[in-house]
Amino acid sequence: MDNGGVTINKIDFKLNGKIEFVFDEGGPGVSLIQDVQDDYILITIPMKGINIKILCKDEEIDGFYYDGNNVYMFTSKVLDRIVDNIPLYKISIPNSFKKVQRRDFVRIPISIPIIYTNYNDELKDMEMSKRVEEIEKYYNSKWKKGYTWDLSGGGAKVNLYKPLRTDNIIYLILKHENLYIGVKGRVVRCIPYLFKKQISYHIGLEFVEISEGKRDKIIRFIFAKLREMQNKDL
Repeated sequence: MDNGGVTINKIDFKLNGKIEFVFDEGGPGVSLIQDVQDDYILITIPMKGINIKILCKDEEIDGFYYDGNNVYMFTSKVLDRIVDNIPLYKISIPNSFKKVQRRDFVRIPISIPIIYTNYNDELKDMEMSKRVEEIEKYYNSKWKKGYTWDLSGGGAKVNLYKPLRTDNIIYLILKHENLYIGVKGRVVRCIPYLFKKQISYHIGLEFVEISEGKRDKIIRFIFAKLREMQNKDL
């Protein structure tokens, strides 16, 4: 598996270092490291704003550890809950880490069918008031089809059958398993590709004006897929 990261067996966790966890529901949560031992780490209860995330013993959790300009992705296990001066969780030392540039740009190769259309003022208004299912139905006859080559929280590479101009803005819907989301993408590159006498176009997209909630959904989806890939390799 190649998602742009480098696998590392060990890193040095630092006191008061920040860990951002990615959960299937409720978005991310941030914890601070309170103690580091040979086989476990003590962390504060994950929080986002004033909301807290309660963890269960033996639960597997996915996270990003921030060390200066470096970000490390890992999976750990909840060992226990400790109530001292403040409530803490004891989690296992991860077996391995994946070094990535930024959380938003953890990228996986994955083929997902997409539909897309040019972005316009009508779509802008609909995004604010309607669900993605309603938008898909409303533009039923205007969608064009394609599929992704890869996906990250910051953008995607897609394969389309018509060229797009650089800086063109499109609205695309990703619909795959538990991911059903509409996002706005800016074309950053368009490269023609010939395969078996048929021309298609590899389009690089940057997600623009994407809400934190939508980005979190994509990142949670990516992390779930990464875990599936890692389990298959075991």
